[in-house]
Amino acid sequence: MDGTEGLDDGPYRVYHVVCQLIYLHEGPIALHEQGLAGRCNQHILTFRRNLKALLDAGKLRIIDGRLTNDRAETELQLVQDRRSTSAKGGRGSRGVRKGSGRGQGEVEQRSSGDVPDKALNSNGSVSSPLSEQQHHKSRGEESRGEKSREEKKDAAPYGARSGSLDLGEPEPPRSKPPPSDPEAELFRRGREILGDKAGGMISQLLKAKDRNVALARAAIEQASTKENPREFIGRIIRGNEPTTVVQP
Repeated sequence: MDGTEGLDDGPYRVYHVVCQLIYLHEGPIALHEQGLAGRCNQHILTFRRNLKALLDAGKLRIIDGRLTNDRAETELQLVQDRRSTSAKGGRGSRGVRKGSGRGQGEVEQRSSGDVPDKALNSNGSVSSPLSEQQHHKSRGEESRGEKSREEKKDAAPYGARSGSLDLGEPEPPRSKPPPSDPEAELFRRGREILGDKAGGMISQLLKAKDRNVALARAAIEQASTKENPREFIGRIIRGNEPTTVVQP
């Protein structure tokens, strides 16, 4: 904010849009003047003049025909570093999980084989007498449970096992979830894009589309791609529906 307070409206608009696109594409963007001028809602000559002002001020740079910003590059590099750390399961460059509290000396001892790590090696062949007793106890309980299930199965009537005799109450039919209401989904999605207090605007949009929920939902989704979704929907409500322009 401090670096853009001295910019006029035109250069600030170009700077804002270009930085947004750099973050969106996670890197420098191609210098397509016609497409960028359209996104900035500026004439091509006005866009060129504003872009030159930003280049002269050092706010933007052109490298190999692509626009970039120094601060954006720094932030995107931090994002990449966090992703790389997450991909390693939160482990740093020395293989130690962050926040584990293990000292470097302990890690080096374990890596050299001087100190066995029984807590980390759960598949080791060495076990304590207590663990052996627990193991045999769990195997005994499991065998008794299987025997009890077999006895219950043998004691059950033939019809109950084979399905030839119905001795119990029929299972009540399971209720199906109610189908989703398209209009309710329209209002839910509209509040996500336009704000929590946009119920009145969504009702006006639905009226402008002759109560056609599908058309109103399509307008909401199209507005989600705009820089100012509320302004876009407002133009539709006023009857000044914008045309779709495909940018290069």
